[in-house]
Amino acid sequence: MRDLTAQEIRVLRELGTQLAEIAALPKQQETIRLWKKLNGLKPERPMVTIDQLPWHELNVDGSLTLQVEEPFFRSVEQEIRRTLFKWRHFPADMVVMPWVSIPMAIVDSGWCDLSVKVDMSYTDPTNDVISHHYNPAFTCEEDLEAFHNPVITIDQAENTWRRETAERVFEGIMPVKMTGLSTMYHPWDHTCGMIGIQETLEMLIAEPELAHKLCRKMHGIMLSEMEQLEALGALE
Repeated sequence: MRDLTAQEIRVLRELGTQLAEIAALPKQQETIRLWKKLNGLKPERPMVTIDQLPWHELNVDGSLTLQVEEPFFRSVEQEIRRTLFKWRHFPADMVVMPWVSIPMAIVDSGWCDLSVKVDMSYTDPTNDVISHHYNPAFTCEEDLEAFHNPVITIDQAENTWRRETAERVFEGIMPVKMTGLSTMYHPWDHTCGMIGIQETLEMLIAEPELAHKLCRKMHGIMLSEMEQLEALGALE
């Protein structure tokens, strides 16, 4: 298995130390309490969270510059740096948890055999938000046969390497938590990606029965994903 250099470990440990100091602040528990009150439908005040940020425009001080080359832990470094940046500049009601989140090595076999063609327009090569135009892959009821429930598994060897490496890197600083997917129920996104946005709206008007059949198919697929992730202990 691949390994991290001594310099990469030093970078991650320094970032982990900063994260641990913030996570230990009493404010975290108070914010958690307020979120629980909100989710329990007894809010004490409006809660604010800031998401969907233009990260490619925010590296004004170099604190978002990545230094780790190993691909997986480069993504861990990026997540920690972004958490620290948000805390310093616009924390709102964010919570910094007392662990380093290490994503599980989840493998998804896919749920559609149709060939999807997407035209993409790049106006800024540093921006990970890209303009998409979806060319219709789903055109008729027969195409429903191409949809099927995915098979979700965990790559145990990769998972073990991630966990053991992370525990070694952050030893004595913060515990490591293997985290699963915080999946969402969003059939509209998947449908538009298969048909196209305008074409989806037209289908709702011109072929409502086909639209209902596709929606039921997508519902079953997404429910299967959630149930499999839950059974694997990978539904965050």
